[in-house]
Amino acid sequence: LTQSCRRGAADPQLAMSGFLGDVAAKLGLREPEYKEPEMTLSWDLYYCVVLWSTIMQVLSLLALSAACCAAVGRAIRRRRGDKLRVSEPIAVVVPCYLPNEEPIIEGTARHLLDKIESVDDMTVYLAYNTPRDMPEAEASLRKLADETSSGRLGRRLVVIRVEGSRSKAENLNHVIPTISAPYVAIYDADHHPDPDSLAISIWQLLESGCDCVQGSTYIREGCALARMLVCAEFFVTYFVVLPAMQALTGTGFFGGANGVWRTSSLKRLNFDEAALTEDIDYFARSIVRHGFRFEFLPESCSGELLPSGIRALWRQRLRWAMGWDQVTLRHASAFLSAKTSLRVRAGLCYIFFCRWLSQTCAFLIVALNMQAALLWRLEDDKQDVRTPARVAQLQIASFYGYCAFIVYALLRACFRRSPYLVVGVALYFVVMPVIVVCN
Repeated sequence: LTQSCRRGAADPQLAMSGFLGDVAAKLGLREPEYKEPEMTLSWDLYYCVVLWSTIMQVLSLLALSAACCAAVGRAIRRRRGDKLRVSEPIAVVVPCYLPNEEPIIEGTARHLLDKIESVDDMTVYLAYNTPRDMPEAEASLRKLADETSSGRLGRRLVVIRVEGSRSKAENLNHVIPTISAPYVAIYDADHHPDPDSLAISIWQLLESGCDCVQGSTYIREGCALARMLVCAEFFVTYFVVLPAMQALTGTGFFGGANGVWRTSSLKRLNFDEAALTEDIDYFARSIVRHGFRFEFLPESCSGELLPSGIRALWRQRLRWAMGWDQVTLRHASAFLSAKTSLRVRAGLCYIFFCRWLSQTCAFLIVALNMQAALLWRLEDDKQDVRTPARVAQLQIASFYGYCAFIVYALLRACFRRSPYLVVGVALYFVVMPVIVVCN
């Protein structure tokens, strides 16, 4: 009491209040004042990682703005120009493994021959391999080819059995050298391109002067919920993530299907038959050796089928991941000496090397920063928050950047005028933490 009176002799009431407060604190009757957690070494390391992910978010949002402007510009130019029409010959190559894809390949061939619009002269090359003779299926395809030759003007189907082939890469390597058309489109056996997608890709190929235009894909059939989620994933990837990546790195890449090439460029290399992802391997070698230019065109859409089940989907994604790792290990040493601009060389390093770090950043942003930021903003009693203020503020900034990304994706989906897609994208972001953890 004497010490309290000395501290506040001018105000005995304040002195008594201070005395009672001291007594209550010593007796454990009053909660201690909030003390901000200190920045330890572990917090410093974590802060650096969060800072890196936040910087990449800012750069990605800036790149996203550039990609949005580019998409608007393309739409305006297409509307101002004449109706798209391609008069030059186009070759469409569809590699096929006949036993597995026998039920769908004829439907794909008919779709390509009957549904593609704004193309005057198109030849479809169906290159298949099979470990055993399949007389009925092969006769059916030859019959379709004969019907096409005497049917619609400007449409031809060429059916080729590639003897000894055991892969998609071997089928492509067998057919491509024989093509004389100036442009080549490559589709998988389950792809049904939108009617105007091929003409749009050719238009972009001519306008940009690049070697390859990579379109987007969506799921056209399958289980409703799985179809909705995978469609949303593909939409976010092709319409949001990849255009931003191109704006940042200066290059797109070839995804294996729904890619349209200049034939003269495509013939300069063969596909690697031993690669897990022959498309990504071809992309890396073509830039390193020849400085090819690639562009994304999400408006050029093609529908594909879902894998047959969860196990097949898992194997597909595992093969993709292992294939990217294989290409990285094979060609990483040549990226900095590639025959292209400094920006694209740096972009190759970002696409392949930072892919692993990007997964870590995605985990931080979606699984940790979001939870921590919401806790800091919504928690009235800061004593329950064990995060230093500097880290929490950075997490909040990262969370706001993530929210901006979500808003852009939803707005982009709204412009597609598909309520099904908008709902799917919203659901996709709801389950995003689970997806990121699984990745």
